[in-house]
Amino acid sequence: MSCGSAVYLGDNMNKIIIGLIVLVVFATPGFAVQCLTDVDGTTSVTTNVTTGTNVQISVTPSGSCTGGEVTLQLTYTNCSLTINDPASPGYYTGVSTGTTKTFTVTSGSQDICTITARGTTTDGSVDDNTPVILEFIDPSTLTLAGAPSTATAAYGASFNMSINVSNSQSTDTLTSYELTLPTGLTRNTGDPTSSSSTTVYAGGTSVLSWTLTHTTCFTSGAISFQLGDNSEAFSATVTGNASCGSSGNGGSTPGGGSTGDNTTNGTSSTKETKLFSIESGLSEIISFTKLDAIGLTSIALIPTTTKTGLIMRAEPGTIPSGASLPAGVVYSYMDVGLSNGDGNDFSTINMRFKVTKSWVTTNNVDHDTIALYRYNSGWEKLTTTETNEDSSYYYYEASTPGFSIFAVGAEKIDTGTTGPTNTTDTPPPEVNTTETPAAGSDLVVPTGSEDSNLLLAVVVIIIAVVVAFFYFFRVKPEAPYVFRKE
Repeated sequence: MSCGSAVYLGDNMNKIIIGLIVLVVFATPGFAVQCLTDVDGTTSVTTNVTTGTNVQISVTPSGSCTGGEVTLQLTYTNCSLTINDPASPGYYTGVSTGTTKTFTVTSGSQDICTITARGTTTDGSVDDNTPVILEFIDPSTLTLAGAPSTATAAYGASFNMSINVSNSQSTDTLTSYELTLPTGLTRNTGDPTSSSSTTVYAGGTSVLSWTLTHTTCFTSGAISFQLGDNSEAFSATVTGNASCGSSGNGGSTPGGGSTGDNTTNGTSSTKETKLFSIESGLSEIISFTKLDAIGLTSIALIPTTTKTGLIMRAEPGTIPSGASLPAGVVYSYMDVGLSNGDGNDFSTINMRFKVTKSWVTTNNVDHDTIALYRYNSGWEKLTTTETNEDSSYYYYEASTPGFSIFAVGAEKIDTGTTGPTNTTDTPPPEVNTTETPAAGSDLVVPTGSEDSNLLLAVVVIIIAVVVAFFYFFRVKPEAPYVFRKE
């Protein structure tokens, strides 16, 4: 081999090593281009917000992630934020770019809250460059005056109530309210009894008024008004009948509905009837207090027409003759009917009910499978959502097109398992971040992709080994030949 050829081989070997490094690096998935380019978080709220009032924030990711690779979440500083929707864990997974998701948030303390929308993929995270700024204030900043503080209304009588909410500040304020009435007292006309979004303009006053009617006999009761998270913003007492016996005034419920005992799940339950009126577009909630045995707590209505003299009847029911079981296990049957109207009078009918946790445990059922069924020439499973739980009950809401016989049912847990089926969502990809949600927040923030980091480390090690091998063991050039004349 000549001197020139030996030098040429060494130069080529250096080029081969560099080429291998470039090839390995750029062929590695760890160096893939991020498909998420931007995240945009916006809200229509430009005012102050009372603590306890919900605010909606819309978040839209941009880029080329079309296969549901994105996890959307909110990070926040300087406040104690609660994310009410989506429920725990408080973020969305499986989102594609161009899809908008809505977060519903509130705060229980007075703060100026900086909220940043964040998108996460296995290749990293992208934050919104323009955070949402919300200033939460105490509801007591608004001045409230209500009347009357005491009222008297015998069975069938009505009276008017009004509450003025004034804002002396120079900035508009978004607030929420709820008027809670005692059993037997019903809103007849006027403003809705609750609102999740009411703006009180700077220097102005919002006037709320209702006509309240004594529809089911009671002797006395209390009215409360909540503003934001202030549950004692206003209160009033109402005196009804001197007595409510089986004869005399109030001995029966309006519309001729008598009271009686029925048995469901081994517990005594009383039929309830409610007299009420509706006004097109104004929500109405019919509450029940004597139907614990079947679990019915209330019916939320949004009417499409205006009517008076409607009578809602609810009582324990039985399975229709010849009908099969609606579900594997039945908690209760309920018979719900409406006089002087029907389901076509409403755009929304939501049945709200509860199921005891002891029943779930005793019958070995999965509470996630609990649903409401409506009978209409056969059982129809209604869209049912679990809304809450406490130490004794699971709470649900189901949308129905009308009234009929209903059943609350569930499915048993698979006997092949040792406990309830694990329905926990697969954790979202983690992203390295130094931001920490405020203390007390239920938000779980994804913290990074260990798989991609591990892959990158392996690639670096391989490259180092390849370089070291060729450096120490490559073919060394032979000593140059000495040419002699013969």
